[in-house]
Amino acid sequence: MTLSICFNDRRVILLSLCATFFTGCTAVPQANVWKPTAVVASSADICYQRVRELEMLPLDAASPTDGFLRNQHCIALKACQHKPEFENPVWLDQVMADFIDPYTQQQHDWGKVMAHCQQRSTANPLRNLLCQREMARYHIFTDLRGALAHDGCSTSADWQRLEGYISGCIDEADYPPVLSDYIKNRVVTYRNRVRQQCLSAGNTTQGNHPPGSHSTSPAVLPAVFPR
Repeated sequence: MTLSICFNDRRVILLSLCATFFTGCTAVPQANVWKPTAVVASSADICYQRVRELEMLPLDAASPTDGFLRNQHCIALKACQHKPEFENPVWLDQVMADFIDPYTQQQHDWGKVMAHCQQRSTANPLRNLLCQREMARYHIFTDLRGALAHDGCSTSADWQRLEGYISGCIDEADYPPVLSDYIKNRVVTYRNRVRQQCLSAGNTTQGNHPPGSHSTSPAVLPAVFPR
């Protein structure tokens, strides 16, 4: 369901940066304000509540964590806007809450992940991309894994629908094509791995728990993220 940037081959990143430099292509500068959305402030919709919580986090184009936040908001907004099209919209509400809350509320090891991002050298041209990779992998293998274990593994149709929104948001981030394609490939691989773990565990519940009612313990999660 996420994520964001998930890659571990620095050669791909360097190749993309070189292509960007030599072709003169640069990403459009990002504004430090959220674009107005159609979300009603008084709405009690569980899904849109998470969009608003993401919008409460400050944007900072100079921060290495900024790209991850923008991507999460893009995915959440698209998913919520299309919730009526889901086979199980109740599952979407619940998994969005259990997936996004740990990040917005800085639960578990999120504080350490964010701090590590800020500690990366500003002289490193890969600083932002490596930070977003680290955040996304943690989000998938910790938050998404916990959300699926609690709320159910999703129907295949709903899982694929979310994948489409994720890929669309990655495309909108204006990465060089080779990097964008690689990111999407890794996101799909990691998401599907987590869902397969959910299915293998025999978890077939679909939207039967109050959103945000679980707490994923980092102690039961892998110490090393799969590559």
